[in-house]
Amino acid sequence: MPRTFRRATRVDLARKRCLRCGYDGAAVQDGSVEFLCPHCGQDLYARPPRSYLELEGLCGPEPRPQRRARLRPLLSWVSRLFGRPGARFPKD
Repeated sequence: MPRTFRRATRVDLARKRCLRCGYDGAAVQDGSVEFLCPHCGQDLYARPPRSYLELEGLCGPEPRPQRRARLRPLLSWVSRLFGRPGARFPKD
């Protein structure tokens, strides 16, 4: 008797799904304007579809870099170049 193995199905963890029924069709993916799940009628505006990675906090909207953190090296360089603002030059 030949040995048969059951192949595992690949699960896309980044695919958005309805949080109520798990529907992952085109109606709940990015760029859709659907407000109700076509499968179960869940309000997608109140509970937007999310992926497993988003639910676990492993992936999501990229955090925006803080503006101060980017400007700090530039301001440091400018202050060293021109000195403190409002500082007076010593008289010779």
